[in-house]
Amino acid sequence: MQAGDATLLIDDGELEGARALLDELGVEYRTWRGSKFEPPIAIPAHVRILITTARLALALDTRRRPEHLRSTWLAYVQGEARTQRAALRRAGFDVLVPFDAHPVAARTLLLQALFLGQDQQAVPRFSVGSGVRYRVGWGRAREGVLVDLSMDGCRLMGWERARPGSRVRLSLPSPETGRPVRLTGRVVRSDLGAREGGQPGQYALGVRFQGLGTQAQLGLAELLRERAYGPAAWSPRSNPSPGEDVRAAGPSPRQERRTPRGVYERSVEAMCAGATRALLARDLSARGLRVEPTNRIDVRERLRLALYGCATGEPLLIDGHVERDDGDRGLLIHFDSIDDRTQERLAGMIASLPKIRRLADDSDVIAVEIRTHD
Repeated sequence: MQAGDATLLIDDGELEGARALLDELGVEYRTWRGSKFEPPIAIPAHVRILITTARLALALDTRRRPEHLRSTWLAYVQGEARTQRAALRRAGFDVLVPFDAHPVAARTLLLQALFLGQDQQAVPRFSVGSGVRYRVGWGRAREGVLVDLSMDGCRLMGWERARPGSRVRLSLPSPETGRPVRLTGRVVRSDLGAREGGQPGQYALGVRFQGLGTQAQLGLAELLRERAYGPAAWSPRSNPSPGEDVRAAGPSPRQERRTPRGVYERSVEAMCAGATRALLARDLSARGLRVEPTNRIDVRERLRLALYGCATGEPLLIDGHVERDDGDRGLLIHFDSIDDRTQERLAGMIASLPKIRRLADDSDVIAVEIRTHD
């Protein structure tokens, strides 16, 4: 696909995933062992794709020169350290790839680099690799992977086929406010996911946006700015959020939450910024509390909560913050550090509540186990 010396990979064995991708795509490439070089290292002018790690990129003091203007430099990074990312951008790196990026997103990035200058799309498309909640037609909510995104459309990787022409609604958290950015469009193509780096049983859906209002377009622009330098880190959990795929290996119809949640439909006192507000709770776990939708508190706002229901009759005082706004599903308040005594009392309270079981294959179905007493 490409001359062997036009793609250069510099590492000390950390980039086995990148090597596997290059081999899968049939790309010939050269490798340098980074530890053998003394800084500063000069990148040859004929190199069109440079792939290395943040550690080596900064330690070797690589600097981009005019002869590298048409090349693409990728650095694999660990974590979200802003200082490191800023230094890599100053050094001339175009894309920063998390080591734990979703495999499909990493594959998309490499393909974009390989075909730089040959892509005929008029609108820039950025690799994303984060989870997304979406609906096809009037069907139930589904969890999938947002592979890439542009102002015109996106590509999704999910577990169910959708017919071309089907209406699609997406919900993504805004990087600025945390509130959902709601996008609508139509499926323009549906293909087997395995052909595009997905797993057997997955489907790749191409979606073209339609009828976006001003707020949706502004939110979309924020999302694109956030992903301009590379995809998101991927960290699937047993309790998927609105921006998260359910599992890498496929849907499991009976998988449940690992963290027990109980029905907690009562009023909660929230003290914030010198004011006390009454919130209506929905459910409770050892990690946090979900409350009814409200505009009285904002995402990231810090709160002190008073939870009632302990056997002693005294309220539990717990500090937390508003982690995200899930629209009609309410706001999620995440508990901050809790001492052992409070954690013990909270566990006792949750044990006394009716349990919620949210099945992994259908996030809209909640089965409640009602306890009875003899």
